[in-house]
Amino acid sequence: MNAQKYISGIALLFAAFSSFSILAQDTLKLKSGTLKRVQILEINDETVHFKPTPESPNAFYFAKTDIDEIWFQNGKKEKITQPNLTLDEIKTKAVGLLNSNAHLGKSKNPVESAFDGDFLVLSEKGAKGKTYDLSKVYSFQPLSFRAENLAFLNIVINTKENGSETWAKEKLVLNTESHEKAVLIQATLKKINALLIEKNGPFNKK
Repeated sequence: MNAQKYISGIALLFAAFSSFSILAQDTLKLKSGTLKRVQILEINDETVHFKPTPESPNAFYFAKTDIDEIWFQNGKKEKITQPNLTLDEIKTKAVGLLNSNAHLGKSKNPVESAFDGDFLVLSEKGAKGKTYDLSKVYSFQPLSFRAENLAFLNIVINTKENGSETWAKEKLVLNTESHEKAVLIQATLKKINALLIEKNGPFNKK
């Protein structure tokens, strides 16, 4: 009987500890209004590095541009503010991120990117490349995180061959060897898309 009480006491103590562990997590309040319970590992200049739970073997990133507030487990709250960049400044940021970190498809060759007005031009060195209309994005698909820090971005977008006048709906696939950089690239391209929609108005995705 005493042994049973001892085992029951241990079980209750473990349950209480587990509950405390869950309650003690930090919270990210996203700009969308969503609340994410996480364990924050590191707060960087442009991202927050976190685990979904303290026991999780996997860690992820949120771009700070997607976060409104951080509510720490100790009760402290931090409002996240980021520089209010112009469209041209965000384009420059996107080019830097792409040229330094991205590859087309499954390639490992460096990508060369530039903006022609509001159109994004991407190619590999010596290749013809394609032009992408970031005001006409059908979807930013969820990032695909792989082992060894590999990540894939998939964007369904209006595209044309460089030198052609014919636009078509295609999937742009990019890969990068940094989960953090993948998050930043996608967040930056989403911001450009949002600003271009403000500038030009929404388009019919049908």
